[in-house]
Order: sequence, then C-alpha cells, then structure tokens
Amino acid sequence: MGQRIKKANKWALWLAIIALPIASLGVLRDLTTEDLVTGSEWIIAGRVDAIESRWNDARDYIYTYLTISVDEYWKNPQSPSEIIVQVPGGLVEDIEQKVSDTPEFQVGETVILFLFNQDGQKWVFGWEKGKYTVRDEMVLELGISVSDFKNRVMNIQRQGGSND
Repeated sequence: MGQRIKKANKWALWLAIIALPIASLGVLRDLTTEDLVTGSEWIIAGRVDAIESRWNDARDYIYTYLTISVDEYWKNPQSPSEIIVQVPGGLVEDIEQKVSDTPEFQVGETVILFLFNQDGQKWVFGWEKGKYTVRDEMVLELGISVSDFKNRVMNIQRQGGSND
C-alpha cells in the first residue's frame, strides 16, 4: 500500500512539472508569435554548443541540458553569453525517455528560443513551438529572414509592452 502511494506521488509530481506548464503555455492550441513573445521571459538567438542528458537525483526522470552560446538577447538582455536550457526527456546509456511536443536539438544548430524560468532553470516556452531553426539567415519554420522575424518580435514588444 505504501509503495503504491509513493508511486502515485511520483506521478503527481511528474504531472505538476510537465502537465501544468503545458496547460498554461497553451500547447494544445497554436501559439502565435504574439503568444510566444508575451509569454516568454527571454528570447535569444544563439547556437547549440553541447547536449547532455542525465538522470535526475532520484533516477526516475531523464532531462536534457543544452549549452547555448547566446549571440543576441531579443528580450530581457542578460550578461551571460552562455546559458543552459533544460528539456524533459533524453537518452542515458541505453534508456530513452521521450516527451511529446518537446523540441529536438542538434549540436551546432543555430536557433531562436523563447524561454521561461521554472525553479531556477530555463525552459523552452511553448515547447516545440518556442524553438526556431536558423540556416543561411532564414528562419526555416517560417520561411522568412532572421532580420524580418526579429523586427516582428521587437514590434510586438513595443506595441504590447511585453519587454519587461
């Protein structure tokens, strides 16, 4: 009986960490650029330098930690030129944990990320919708130039007052 309660508590914690932010981020509906801009704490353009997946301390969940070299902050500039972004799931040894709707990353990839803080960790706001891939100065998911996308983001911040 006690073991069953312990297991239920783990699932409750997992739901609190994963499901509640999903609901609050509106992942079940399409997020507009306006939603991403106003809902994120930081917007950065940078490069994925390293990817490391590891177990949490209790060894019941795997998280992936991305080392991002920040080229530019588009919202709430910070001094760090390198940040760590956490995403749920990953591969450790021969065990893989997948979480639907989480963005996928590659070392060397140039990205634009919409980020928020949860318990001292930076997470991608809007899950896969909060990550854009850049190649040859184009935002692949949108088919527009990085400069046009940046202008759109900056205009939303100016009009909506979301630049905290």
